[in-house]
Amino acid sequence: MKKVYENQILQLDVDESTQQLYLTVIDKDAKMASFDAVTKENPRVKVSNFKGLKEAFEAPGHQSLIGDFKPLIDLTVSKDEMKCHMTLNLTKSQFEEANQEEILSQAFRLLEEKSISVGIQKEAIESLKPMETVVVAYGIDSVPGEDAKVTYYELGEKKPQVKKDGNVDHYEIHLLDCVQKGDWVGEKIHATDGTPGKTVFGNPIPAKKGRDFPLKFDKKAIDAVESDGITELKAKIEGAVRFRQGKITVEDHLFISGDVNYKTGNIRFNGHVTIDGTVEDKFTVVAQKDILIKGDIGVGAVDLIHSESGDIAILGGINGKGVAKIKAGRNVYAKFVREASVEAGDDINVGLYAIDSHLKANFITSLENGRIIGGTIDATHRVMAGSIGNRFEKETQVKVSGFSRKKVTEELTVIKSQFSEALTKGNQLKRQLEIFEINQDSLDEKALNTYNALMFQYEKLIDEINELNAELRRLETMLLTRGEGEITVLDNAHPNTMLEIKNLQKKVKSLMSGSIFVKDNEIHLKSE
Repeated sequence: MKKVYENQILQLDVDESTQQLYLTVIDKDAKMASFDAVTKENPRVKVSNFKGLKEAFEAPGHQSLIGDFKPLIDLTVSKDEMKCHMTLNLTKSQFEEANQEEILSQAFRLLEEKSISVGIQKEAIESLKPMETVVVAYGIDSVPGEDAKVTYYELGEKKPQVKKDGNVDHYEIHLLDCVQKGDWVGEKIHATDGTPGKTVFGNPIPAKKGRDFPLKFDKKAIDAVESDGITELKAKIEGAVRFRQGKITVEDHLFISGDVNYKTGNIRFNGHVTIDGTVEDKFTVVAQKDILIKGDIGVGAVDLIHSESGDIAILGGINGKGVAKIKAGRNVYAKFVREASVEAGDDINVGLYAIDSHLKANFITSLENGRIIGGTIDATHRVMAGSIGNRFEKETQVKVSGFSRKKVTEELTVIKSQFSEALTKGNQLKRQLEIFEINQDSLDEKALNTYNALMFQYEKLIDEINELNAELRRLETMLLTRGEGEITVLDNAHPNTMLEIKNLQKKVKSLMSGSIFVKDNEIHLKSE
């Protein structure tokens, strides 16, 4: 037992083997409150046995265990072993009287004895002050790996092209995103392992590997090529890039470098078709998907050009000679139309003019100075043109069958609800798939089968979401129409033009312009 403190009232002794602290009260009249001054003078005194402290004052001369005698330098390590704290258990006066170099040496020795070797803060130790607790060592945090980065070929927008001078070319439509065999269509930069960390004791802290995400692609049309932490997607065939069921694919694309004529014969193709030249008179081009005819002279008296489910773009225009038939499952784009029949499941976009032609679609539009002269125009909800008819008063008929705004609004509400439900379900499936994908290296056969079943559901749902979104946009576009059917004339409608909306007719007898629409079963005119 070693005496560490004594005054007229009491004495403190420490068991050097256990560092337990004992109190003996000398003055029988001493009060327990007097012990507060002792603890202030001696920061190393730690009272943990208050019962023993009370007994010491109640039985003077009897030695009682009251706590522990703290070390000169107290060292504590956080639970996660990422911080080491040091406290100097001395009063200011004790510190000034002590051998500070020896205290400093003792601090470094203590770290070494406790095997603390990482992130030692030398400056913090050298600046130690009495009764202050400072961090003297930090562990090194592990650095999580980076998540995989997936990039796909970006599809162009089907809209008029902007030329280098800033002008808009309404006749150059970006219809197909074509690639050659071996072309890049996507990639994944693999997830990284991250950097391990260390505790203050030098124990390793494993790094969390970045999340992996799968490349979603059609393996029949696209190859995955591995190299240096990157998986690149390369087209197996020449074709048009599309996204189907949430996967990127390359669809069959027939490219004809010249004209469709006796050398090629009629074209029937289950994919996309691009024709660099023209389609000669009396020939037929039928494709399941988009048809792009790039020749400057456009087409003439063709028998039929038909896209069953896609768009048709004829950049040079149509001079049909009263014979040509053009039919698209979706949209038709043409520089001009003369003496031809054109039908589209969605919209018809004509650049310069439509003369003596029959046009049928949901929405028929031309440029601001585009003209409709002669023929019949049959739209579901709207027609827009620069002028209709001509100064020679050529008979021109424009008909809009119209729609019920109430029914379309009700239908839109239903579609919005279905779309929202599908999105919610899609997000739930996506989260489930991500859990499987994060742990894909450890999936057993049962889990893998579950993952594949979920992926099949997700891919079908993506198609459903895309279809609902397209229908949503169609209905919203329809509701942008004034009233329940509209004909907009930006310049002039000439006499002898018959305008009809929802079986209500207006014969133009003098030049007029603006929007004609039907509301409450009456024709209204609004100047633009």
